[in-house]
Amino acid sequence: MYPGIENSEMFGFLRQCMEKRTPKRIENQFVYPDGSSGWFELSIQPAPQGIFILSTDITERKKAEEALYASQEHYRGLLESLDSIVATVDAEGRFLYMNEVVARQLGGIPDQFISKTVLELFSEQDAQQQLERIQRVIATDQPYSGQSELTIGGQRRWYQNTIQPIHDERGRVMHALLYSSDITELKLIQDELQELNHTLERRVQERTAEVQDLYDNAPA
Repeated sequence: MYPGIENSEMFGFLRQCMEKRTPKRIENQFVYPDGSSGWFELSIQPAPQGIFILSTDITERKKAEEALYASQEHYRGLLESLDSIVATVDAEGRFLYMNEVVARQLGGIPDQFISKTVLELFSEQDAQQQLERIQRVIATDQPYSGQSELTIGGQRRWYQNTIQPIHDERGRVMHALLYSSDITELKLIQDELQELNHTLERRVQERTAEVQDLYDNAPA
């Protein structure tokens, strides 16, 4: 009924259960004569007459998993292409995901920092401020947006931050999404412009005072 079954991996599990009388649960892809295929979950149990096999068609579930994986890879690619910091954290400030940008600024790769907390990666003062914002977003289900100064990679830098709540299928807030853009250069330019404005205002005031003095002391 199944030509070539003795050469399949599945047959090895059937034989193992028959000889050692040990149960086994596997997922197996079956290719039909027309070339199409389906996925089945097999529960193999020893029985007095030989073995008992319960086969459940999981083809639709596998297709859904493949589609979900493809979607995740698509969005992962988009996140990695951004030049901004993107990360997800739980209520304890533990990193569940981070893109290459933040890992590179921390001096490594994402796998080195996943499962670490903000308290482990940043100074106590910086980490405590971040953690309070994260916990507030998760507790209130309200996003946060603002600027902050942070020491990262041994440098003090400015960031424009957005923290969004992430919900599960029941609508409960489970994690938080962090999105930060480095605005250090912009802040430097703003500071320079502000200093320039102060300098110009001071010069205008000095020049105005000089003109007024000349006017007050000019011959009648």
